[in-house]
Amino acid sequence: MSKAPKDPTPPTAKLQKNLFLGTSVIRRTAGVIEPPFQMARLVQFLDLSPSMRPAIDAYAVNIDGFGQGVTPTIDLARDDIEDVVRSAIRVERRLEAQRALLEDGKIVKVTPATPAEIKARVAELAEEMEDERQSIDAWMRRVAGDMTFTHLRKKTRVDLELTGNAYWEVRRNLLGQPVQINHVPAASILATSQGDEVQVKVKIHLTPITITEDEQTRRFRKYLQMNGNAKPVYFKEHGDRRLMSAQSGVYYDTTQAMAKEEPKATAATEIRHFKIPTPQNEVYGVPRWAGCMAGLTGARNAEETNCLYFTNKSIPPLAILISGTTVSKETIDELRDTIASDIQGVKNFHRTLIIQATSSTDALSAGTAKVELKPLMQISEGQFMVYIEKNAAALVGSFRLPQLYRGSIEGYNKANAEIAVETTEQQVFRPEREEFDDLINRSFFYDLDVRYWRFASNGPPPANLEKRAEILIKAATAGIATLNEAREVLSAFFGRELERIDSPWADYVVPVASEAALLEVEQLYLPESTGAASEDSTGATTNGKRKQGQGRSRRKAVSLTG
Repeated sequence: MSKAPKDPTPPTAKLQKNLFLGTSVIRRTAGVIEPPFQMARLVQFLDLSPSMRPAIDAYAVNIDGFGQGVTPTIDLARDDIEDVVRSAIRVERRLEAQRALLEDGKIVKVTPATPAEIKARVAELAEEMEDERQSIDAWMRRVAGDMTFTHLRKKTRVDLELTGNAYWEVRRNLLGQPVQINHVPAASILATSQGDEVQVKVKIHLTPITITEDEQTRRFRKYLQMNGNAKPVYFKEHGDRRLMSAQSGVYYDTTQAMAKEEPKATAATEIRHFKIPTPQNEVYGVPRWAGCMAGLTGARNAEETNCLYFTNKSIPPLAILISGTTVSKETIDELRDTIASDIQGVKNFHRTLIIQATSSTDALSAGTAKVELKPLMQISEGQFMVYIEKNAAALVGSFRLPQLYRGSIEGYNKANAEIAVETTEQQVFRPEREEFDDLINRSFFYDLDVRYWRFASNGPPPANLEKRAEILIKAATAGIATLNEAREVLSAFFGRELERIDSPWADYVVPVASEAALLEVEQLYLPESTGAASEDSTGATTNGKRKQGQGRSRRKAVSLTG
């Protein structure tokens, strides 16, 4: 009789296979690509692994939990603002000339901007920036529906780190602007293969104030949401502006054509797919901790085994050895029930097993028979603790986090703990924030026609406040930072916004510790009739005021809240 062939599948591959169990819906739906893991099973690790939640919470809080704001693409208070605007106007006029040549065949001469046009444009920019800023604030408050944008980000981060994938549903208004973003559970979404090439328009920042459109070729996917026994719902990939049925996934040229073919059909919305990339899978992301799955599964089993140690009062599986007599099945069952009901369990911890013969002629009572209880395995209290600890450390390491972030303070003091936190901020959290910010700016802000502002995530407050405050004071007294700039930094220290000082002297960079510098600031704002003539460091003579571009530059701070 031949033996069955040995399964050559490695244990890790078997585990991965078990973590994804293909469904009949996937197999019978054309174009759907199976994920590398069963996403619902991956989500369970958040509750099954005691080390998983601290690691993921650290990502969600430090990357997405401190809110967001905007920064200007251009500082209207810079000394060379007119030169910047002049260059931007020249670029814009060249673009207009190129369009005229391509569309109408007309040759348009590019003329330089006059000083009056430049000043007028600067004044327009100030008004447009303020209006645009208010529009952004309103969008940030309402786009996430009944939750804050920060809460939406944190939920997305949890999905992303648990499964390697996260999804937003994006809804647009009639102008094509994104007006609503909904979180979609990662375990419910399946991707399809890419479709045919289509031409799409993308926006590019040519100058700090100039945006142009360009055409690119892209291939989009469809996404399928599975909601239990409900019918699947189709989504378009984010950026696909074509009309598609949410019920069938079929593209149509017009709404009338869709209504004719599918009377009950609704237009599909878009899915924004976030993923942790991997070279082995271009469709789905893979979680950072994928290499720790076998260890996490083993650690969970070890935890359950240790739990049984206490549940069973440290009694391992037993072999009951009876010699010198023949015991009936009834006696064996009685012994088994006695051990199970009267000895095992926390409540029976102090009880003693007593085996008594039923009669004087019984071999047990006559002493000719022996009853031995032999453990089948050796169990000691906390026997898997080293194994569990090693797997917990490996999991946190897969996130590139110090063990400090899972609550382990062994080996840490104040100095090296601060270094660990700062290093993690620079090497892990900040790059993730910058990548997210870039996505929002390139996708959502361009769709909103935002021109003068950039999305910017807030980071955590400084850890070493004393040291940073000392540096700030030295910068201000040395003439490196303005007073209003210092107040912006202090806002991060205290966790609340400090209003800027609405006075010109607060936007000058001067060494305020110097009596001469304080006198200089005072003279800058004396009326010309009373200001004494003086010679600055460049040799330029002023009458109580510096000339534009000479000496230290005047900088007007822009309040950035959000």
